[in-house]
Amino acid sequence: MAGRSALRAALAAAGWDGAHALLPGEQGRPDLPHGFTGSVTHKDGQALAIARRSTGTQTLGIDSEVLGTRERLTIARKVLTPEELARWGQTSSWPALLQSFSLKEAIYKALHPHVPRYIGFDEAHIDPALRITMTLREGEGPFELTGWWWWEGADGPSRRLVSICAVRPV
Repeated sequence: MAGRSALRAALAAAGWDGAHALLPGEQGRPDLPHGFTGSVTHKDGQALAIARRSTGTQTLGIDSEVLGTRERLTIARKVLTPEELARWGQTSSWPALLQSFSLKEAIYKALHPHVPRYIGFDEAHIDPALRITMTLREGEGPFELTGWWWWEGADGPSRRLVSICAVRPV
């Protein structure tokens, strides 16, 4: 409910007139109004959304994570490619791992309109300069991906990470 409200607000800020209901679409994702792209995320009682008028075939994805009190470093082998894992292993930082996890979640949300299937974490590679390379198992693409992330709040367990990805077929 909060996610849909956040999405309605983001769509309205992007110029949507609100004339049509935001109904659940494929796999529960919101069916966005024609002429708009957007994404929604919710975590620990906060819902966030991003939306804009469509410009061609570009799509957006958003994810949010909370730092928390429990470091789950064991997810590294599931989330990171071998090259990412080797680089991350130099610090084994929970915030750095969470950044990769969150940005990959945003990537998958942004890619879903173009690639409507489960995409494994190993199909996306993020380099230190935030350049994203996709190696999609079924050969979809190519895509141009741009990602961003930032931290909100003071240091501590309630610190929130927000990640956004824009995807455009090339």
